[in-house]
Amino acid sequence: DLAYALERIALSTQPDIALGQTYDLAGPDVYSHRELAEFVFEASGTQAPSVMNISPTVADVIGKVVGVWPEPPLCADRMTRMGIDNVLNVAAPTKRLADLGIEATSMELPGLQFLSVEKHGDHFLEMETEETIQFRERA
Repeated sequence: DLAYALERIALSTQPDIALGQTYDLAGPDVYSHRELAEFVFEASGTQAPSVMNISPTVADVIGKVVGVWPEPPLCADRMTRMGIDNVLNVAAPTKRLADLGIEATSMELPGLQFLSVEKHGDHFLEMETEETIQFRERA
């Protein structure tokens, strides 16, 4: 959905689509950071490390310590943002996928297909379901 939206915005010649517009692009489901991490590990078939909750104070310390490494994998700001779920504000006066003619879909099917390369060595894993057929027809 995101790729379709970015393509439509980038290639549009209509000012009401691209110029000065703000889009909130989100799917129909809400996930916590923990749920996303667990989904990725399960879908890719890799051994999931223990995912644990830490307090904001501990996250801040970790971010500050790791943030001074030569090439830090994360920083204090990232640790702070990971403690806040990024959820679509339905009251915001922004445009959505529907304004671009795109129906928001769940991440499960495309996520499983993409992440299955870890499990099966092929991004084109076939899972013939009604959702798979609809997903392919949209592409």
